[in-house]
Amino acid sequence: MDAILVKEQHKYYDSEARHLFVIGHENTHSLGPNLPNSKLGKYSHIIEENKADMGSMAFLDLLTAQGYYTEETKKAIIITAVVDTFLKVKPNLSQAHRVRTVMQNYYLFKRGAYEIKDGLIHVNFDKVVKAANEMLAEIIRVQLDDDITKAEKYVNDNFVWTDEMQLIGEKLQKENKELNGKLETELADKLLAEN
Repeated sequence: MDAILVKEQHKYYDSEARHLFVIGHENTHSLGPNLPNSKLGKYSHIIEENKADMGSMAFLDLLTAQGYYTEETKKAIIITAVVDTFLKVKPNLSQAHRVRTVMQNYYLFKRGAYEIKDGLIHVNFDKVVKAANEMLAEIIRVQLDDDITKAEKYVNDNFVWTDEMQLIGEKLQKENKELNGKLETELADKLLAEN
């Protein structure tokens, strides 16, 4: 965290917050729209996964107001979710989960939900949920329109690898040698060769 996140927000980044975010993500999948014969083609999964993430963040104010989360837990979910949108390298369009992550990161950045201060991520708590609600509404509109041309445009408009993502990605590469789920070590290479 020292390499990528401002010190005062370290306390909010944790695995339990990630678990709660994933619960929100999975529940959002069930909210529809349910289009079994979707015409979104290769963009269908990108759009759906994006919807689930944005739903998980968009509902945070409501769930906090209803007592499901404390303000501290809400902040932890926000910090963890935003920090987790940073990748080491830009993915290609065949990596639906990673593409949606870049899209979210770009969308949040454009709306001031985070900024880079002295080379570190600083999350603006007050802007994250609002931005997530806006993106969620746009995503659902794309799903309801069920038009592959609109889906392609939406993905391409938001799948933008920024200088900020590159900066944090390079820091992540220095701190952790795991790249896209593959641990690059002598032992891992040896075990792989033996199988």
